[in-house]
Amino acid sequence: MKRIAVAVQGSSDFIFWNRVLHKHHRGAKFDVRDMKSQQKLVAAAPPLAETFRSLGYDALILLLDADKAP
Repeated sequence: MKRIAVAVQGSSDFIFWNRVLHKHHRGAKFDVRDMKSQQKLVAAAPPLAETFRSLGYDALILLLDADKAP
């Protein structure tokens, strides 16, 4: 079973992706994390990648909303 980490920038994103991914992709285990803001998500990207790599995850997906980009 694939283990995939997903980092999102807000609580509504967390609620949506946590429901959708687990429901529609049953062959994978998802760890969805709410990073609280776009800036925090971007700043945390390198440490998140290293953490999940060391835990043996197969992938890390960073989801950023284009509508909130400067």
